[in-house]
Amino acid sequence: MLFTTVAALLFPVAIMAVPAQKPASGDDLCSPVSYILSEYTITHNSDYTFISFNIQSSYTVDSRANDPIKDGANCEADGAVIPNSNECNIKGKETDDLVFGLRKGSTDASYRIQHEWKCNDATWTSTNDITLPPLSCDAVEDGKNGDTVRCTVKPVIFTPQNVHKLSEDDLKKKVASKVKADAKPTAQPSS
Repeated sequence: MLFTTVAALLFPVAIMAVPAQKPASGDDLCSPVSYILSEYTITHNSDYTFISFNIQSSYTVDSRANDPIKDGANCEADGAVIPNSNECNIKGKETDDLVFGLRKGSTDASYRIQHEWKCNDATWTSTNDITLPPLSCDAVEDGKNGDTVRCTVKPVIFTPQNVHKLSEDDLKKKVASKVKADAKPTAQPSS
């Protein structure tokens, strides 16, 4: 009887001493918890489109990630056609660590945002396909090319998609493609 009484008293203490979850460590702390896309604006008419938004990543307090977009970045693109590899600005400098484009075949506010950061001596990436909620639009000008329409949306919070650590081969391919793109000759006027 004494044994069952002592066991009954000690069992709850033993259960409380065991942690409910293993604490996160190493690579578990390398992934962003969420992204916040804010100040989204798209202005367009029949000949021209301008897109602008801010994006910021957030991590757990004990994360070891070295990610400049923790402090926010601005992404913009404009032209008659929006290209699919638009480098964003982090602290006023364009970087290929954060690139966005329209999702293939998309005619609405659907984007692919690719993000890279460092953590635990490795390069990490996420590829995020997002579709914004319905936009609030107003005609801002009635010009010779038709109405210019400006659309906005409230801030959007989304979770990272397709997060993984880049292999050495992935990094070599990225460097090789950047060198190849930088080496393309530009047209020079003939004399």
